[in-house]
Amino acid sequence: MVTTTDRLNSPGSSQPDPASSRLYDDDFYRWTQVMAEALRSRNWSALDIENLVEEVESLGRQQR
Repeated sequence: MVTTTDRLNSPGSSQPDPASSRLYDDDFYRWTQVMAEALRSRNWSALDIENLVEEVESLGRQQR
């Protein structure tokens, strides 16, 4: 399994991380942990932006 520490920290990267997208589908809890680690370490290239946006929007709708 690829972790955020295995990836380069390149803030300018706009390419989605396919491993993170697969992890989102295969093991949601682990995906949340990997995303939290990437956010804390500011490893922007490790973020699964598309799914993060979807989850944040979903959380916002739940709190209305």
